[in-house]
Amino acid sequence: MIVLEVIATTVVDARAAERGGANRLELITAMGEGGLTPSIGLIEAVTEAVSIPVSVIVRPHSRSFV
Repeated sequence: MIVLEVIATTVVDARAAERGGANRLELITAMGEGGLTPSIGLIEAVTEAVSIPVSVIVRPHSRSFV
């Protein structure tokens, strides 16, 4: 089975991805910096807006993944 995971940075992105057939989301902010941890408010809003699983990137700064 093919699983389509889509990056979302907003509630609008998340809803569009779900409508477009995504099986799950990766929620991030600051895509230009490689992706950072979103706010708790955005996490709550997205998880309430979609019915597919949402994974949240945990990366508090853009210096590295360490």
